[in-house]
Amino acid sequence: MAKKKAPQADSNVEPTRPRVDISTVPAPDVAAPVTGHTESAQDDALADMVPVGSKQRGSAPAEAASAPSAERAAAPATAAGPDAADDGAGPDDVIKKSVPWSVDTAAVMASTKAWIVPGWLKGVFFWGSIAMVAGLVTHKVAERIRYAEILVDTIMDPVPVSGVAPDFALADGDGGATVDLKDLRGRYVFVNFWATWCPPCREEMPSMEFMARKFGKDMAVLAVSVDEDWNEVKKFFGAEPPTFRVLWDPKRVSSRRYGTDKFPESYLINPEGRIVAKFIGPRDWNNQASEEYFRRLVQKGGS
Repeated sequence: MAKKKAPQADSNVEPTRPRVDISTVPAPDVAAPVTGHTESAQDDALADMVPVGSKQRGSAPAEAASAPSAERAAAPATAAGPDAADDGAGPDDVIKKSVPWSVDTAAVMASTKAWIVPGWLKGVFFWGSIAMVAGLVTHKVAERIRYAEILVDTIMDPVPVSGVAPDFALADGDGGATVDLKDLRGRYVFVNFWATWCPPCREEMPSMEFMARKFGKDMAVLAVSVDEDWNEVKKFFGAEPPTFRVLWDPKRVSSRRYGTDKFPESYLINPEGRIVAKFIGPRDWNNQASEEYFRRLVQKGGS
C-alpha cells in the first residue's frame, strides 16, 4: 500500500499565539517610584511571555515599546525635581520654598498686642455723641414750633396792623357803667364789633365766651354791639350774661374809627395801646389754633 503523504503546512499561515492568562501576570513592584505607568510594566511582562516565534515577527515593535517604558520608569526620579529628594521636608517647608513671601503665622499671632483705646478718645466720642443728639433734638423741636406757628397763623389768618388804637368810651348796656379803652392799658384787649342780626356774629359768640374764660385774667374781651335796640342784645344772651363785657354803640361811632363797616371784625390791642392784629370775618375762638395763638401773645407780654 502506498503511504499517504502528510499534508504540508502552509508556510503563509501564521502560527496561532498561545492564550495567556493576564491574572497570572505579576503585579509591578509598588515600592518602585513609578507614578501612573503600570500599563507599561504589564505590557513588558506580557511581551516576555510571548513565544519566541512570535517575537521574531513583532520584535521591532516590542523593542520600541520597551524603550519608552524604561524611560518612563526612570522619569519620576528627575521630574520630581531636587525638592523631592528631601524626604524630611514637611508641608510648611514646601510652602516656604514655593511661596517666597509666606510668613510665619504663629509668630505673627504671638507678637500681636491688644490695642487699648485712650481715655481722652472715649471722652471725645461720648461728649460728641451727646452734642450731636442734643443738636438734633433742638433742631426737631424748633421745626415743630415753627410748623405750629405757621399752622396757627394759617388758621387764624390775622391781618398785620400797625398803629395806635383809637380810644372810645362806651356804656355797658343800656344805662350801665362806661368803659374807657384808655383804662385798660397794661394788658391785652380783644375788641369785637358785632350785631344780633348778623348770623356769623351770632355763631362765634359761644367760642368767644370760652376764650374769655381761658384768658380773661391776661386779656380783656370787649364785644361792641351796633344793634339799634338793646333789647335784642338782652334777648340774645338770655338770663345768663357772658363773662366778657358787652358794650353798646348804636350810632357806630367806634366801629367807624376803626374802619369797620362789615361785621364781624375783631382787633387785638397790645398792652401799649397799639393794634397788632385784625381779624376779618368770624372765627372759632375756642379751637387749638386760637388757644395757641393767644397763649403765645400773652406769654410774650407784648407785641
